This record gives sequence, C-alpha cells and structure tokens, in this order.
Amino acid sequence: MKTKLQTNPINWKTIKTTCALLLVGAYGFAQDPVATTNTEISGVSVEFFFNQQVDVAAGKLNYADNAVDGDIATDWAGESAADMPNRGEALIFDLGGTYELAELQYLTVAKDPTYQFQIWVSTGTSDVADFVNAFPSSGNLLSNLDVSYKQFLMTTPIANVKYVMLKCYGRADSAWNTISELKFYEASTASVEENELSGFALYPNPSNNAFTLDNLSNKVNKVEIVNLQGQLVLSKSIESFTNSLSISTSSFANGIYLVKLSDASGSLSAAKKLIVKH
Repeated sequence: MKTKLQTNPINWKTIKTTCALLLVGAYGFAQDPVATTNTEISGVSVEFFFNQQVDVAAGKLNYADNAVDGDIATDWAGESAADMPNRGEALIFDLGGTYELAELQYLTVAKDPTYQFQIWVSTGTSDVADFVNAFPSSGNLLSNLDVSYKQFLMTTPIANVKYVMLKCYGRADSAWNTISELKFYEASTASVEENELSGFALYPNPSNNAFTLDNLSNKVNKVEIVNLQGQLVLSKSIESFTNSLSISTSSFANGIYLVKLSDASGSLSAAKKLIVKH
C-alpha cells in the first residue's frame, strides 16, 4: 500500500519576505524610505500599465498594483515591447487628488545594469498626450544597484499634479522592468508666497502665434518653457517687475508645453500646460 504524501501550496510571498529580511540582516540593505522633510501622498493607485507578469503556476504574481501596495515583498514586473528603447513604456499612477509634487522614491530588486526610467506629470487627465517631462530634462534616471530606496527630488516642486507617469526603458541588456515599491511626496508646506506665484493666468490657450501671462507675482524671476521631450524651448529672465508678459510662439511646433515660473532663489515655482496650435 502506497502512502500519499500531502503537500501544501507554496507561499511565495512568505518566502520572498523571509529572503528580504535575511538580506537586510546579512548585508545591511536599507529598505526604509530615505528620510525627507516632504509629506508622503497616500492613496496612490495604478491608472494604466502596459504589461504585468502573472503566471500563477510559476508563482509569478507581479501585478502592477504591487508597485504601490506598501509591501516591499511584492513586485510589479512587465516586459516592454521590442521597440521600447526608442519610446519608453507608460506606467501611470493616479495621485488621488491635486498635489505639489516634490519627490519620488523608487525601490526595486538588485540588478546590474540598473533599471532606466523617466518621470512625467499631468495636471489634467491621464491621457498620455497630457503629460510633460518632469525629471530628468534629458537622459534616463537609474535605480540603485542594491536593494534600497533611491530618492529623486524635483528641481523645484511641480504644482497641481494629478497623475504621474513613469516612462520605463528596461535595462541596457533586458526589456524587463521591475518595481518593488514607489512612494510619492508633496512639498511639506504651501506658503502664501507659493500661492501668490501660482495664481497667474495664461491665455489664449490653445495659442497660435503668442500667449500672455497675466497677474504675475512680483516674485517671478524666470519663465521657462519645455516641450514633451523635456527640452528647454525658451528661458526668459524677468529683470524688473511686470504684471503681464506676452511671449511669441510663432516658432514653436504644434504640441503641448509646460510653462514654468520660478523665483530668484529657485525655491518657489508654479507651472501650467500650454497648447500650441497654428
């Protein structure tokens, strides 16, 4: 008579958590977020993902929601299309409100070469056409080589952000992308000065040959315009206070731009989307 062995299903999450704890103990990997004075945004959800690796039989449950579930023992993984290096793949997050985005922290598995991505933001809808490049202005960001959070601070906090898109470029030798956890942060305080800076008007929008910035704060020191590729199209210093400013768009290509205002110190900023349509 043969005795049938009873087996229990493998709990992959428990195994991964145990391994993660062993790694932290053995190698001192820091799986706590980087200390920051900014305030974490809670309730972030996945709005759109291009791919997720789910194979129940193989124990691969790498759902997109895992990237923001607060559990470092779960991952999102997705393989990009063959032409991904030329365009990036969109992974879009809904912040659940409107925030002054100041920082993003990124935790993933240890890989060399590292994962590459860009941070794009939208103050409007989750349509890809509404996003503008936020960081970096050129090239790609890189994840850490070890299992630790990597902090990415916006050059200046970006006002009125509703959605954040990661453009994922895989690794230099792989089309796969992996995120263990993402954390989003807003600027810790919104001062009266910042409110004054962001209270400007922009019209007409869409613009044909020119647009006007009106109701400008006397603290505005610089106007910058960037395109969807993150390229600086125009930079104009405000040497003496003016309440209104007209800017020509006759040489601009049709498309979506981000108009950024900043003060002399660079600590205050505000931005609005501009559509150019000739």
